[in-house]
Amino acid sequence: MGGSERPKGRKVTKRRLKEKANNTVVDLVTTKTKSLISANTNMSEVFKDFIHKSNEDKFHKMIIREQK
Repeated sequence: MGGSERPKGRKVTKRRLKEKANNTVVDLVTTKTKSLISANTNMSEVFKDFIHKSNEDKFHKMIIREQK
């Protein structure tokens, strides 16, 4: 009838703090991992373009040599 709630125990409070901390860490790791994957994908595309351009240059140089 008074409406006053019993205070939370130490174990419950500690458990909730740990769960909250774990969720924060998981979210941070997930965000960083997604960022790294995105950066890796971008670098892979740049590297593929570089290799393709390099191969084209080699091919053109070879054609010029053969023409001489």
